[in-house]
Amino acid sequence: MFFKKAFTMIELIFVIIVVGILAIIAIPKLKRNSVLEAADQIISHIRYTQHLAMIDHKFDSNDPEWYKGRWTIEFTANQDVIGDCGKSNNCLAYHIYSDKRSKKKKNIFSGSLDSPDEPAKDPQNPSKYLTAGWSGGKTSYEGSFNKNLNIEKIYGINDIEFSKSCGGGKKNNKKNKSISFDEKGRPMQKASNGKKPSDQYLKEECNITIFSDKKSAVITIYPETGYVKLTKKP
Repeated sequence: MFFKKAFTMIELIFVIIVVGILAIIAIPKLKRNSVLEAADQIISHIRYTQHLAMIDHKFDSNDPEWYKGRWTIEFTANQDVIGDCGKSNNCLAYHIYSDKRSKKKKNIFSGSLDSPDEPAKDPQNPSKYLTAGWSGGKTSYEGSFNKNLNIEKIYGINDIEFSKSCGGGKKNNKKNKSISFDEKGRPMQKASNGKKPSDQYLKEECNITIFSDKKSAVITIYPETGYVKLTKKP
């Protein structure tokens, strides 16, 4: 007579216990880290802004202020972006755009995104702009806004801080926070801020800190090369 080997009840119980312990250890690691997701997205879009600046040189010999139209990634908090952020409805979001002279505003550079011909198209979805919205655009162009750039609504990022080397300031200081790039990919403070181009280039590392409740992450942009990386993980 032959007997087939099988697990005993004690062995089965032991296996179940071990699997349970492993599941308890593994589950917290599978939880979503929204701050890290936001940081990764922002880094990707900073690099894309640099790429656009390098392939789309804005030089115009007939316009002494041509450099104000360089590609820029700008963080702002306003109520015109797509998505509801609660009582204040003043969502922290960002967009990638190239400022153009506005015929409605005395043919000057407005210094902000305010028309549909300024934002970059999303390379993953050309029907969408790389913006969560701009003042006056929500009514007509909301269908083309990209909700993922509303980092307060999607990722819970409720504040952002720039180091002094790249302009300084936090979300609610009534000043947009921006980084522009030239045709060589060199980072600078906002291209349309009125300074001479030679005074705009970053002299030191630019640290961008994003906050979500008690968590934070730091994104660093290095001068001259424009190299960007996550230097502090949440």
